[in-house]
Amino acid sequence: YLEKQRSQFARFYFVGDEDLLEMIGNSRDVGTVSRHLAKMFAGISMLVAEQDAPEVLVAMFSKEGETVPFASPIRVSDDPAINAWLAKTETMMQKSLG
Repeated sequence: YLEKQRSQFARFYFVGDEDLLEMIGNSRDVGTVSRHLAKMFAGISMLVAEQDAPEVLVAMFSKEGETVPFASPIRVSDDPAINAWLAKTETMMQKSLG
């Protein structure tokens, strides 16, 4: 099962089995997933969600303390599969920095 998840989102290879299971089990909880972001994305410490809508991601926060707003928000609830919304997040990171 975990290998299938890793084949669908390659950055999962950087996460241990226990951490990946925790992320999958809490795939709609951005806070839980954010704890493991540094293992998958160099320089990113957490994702920033809207205060009144925690399933809407609006920015990323770097290890150096910088906040980079996303070009457009990502709604986790649109596709709650963790590999899908993390792939959208990865794409939005690239768009926002490019």
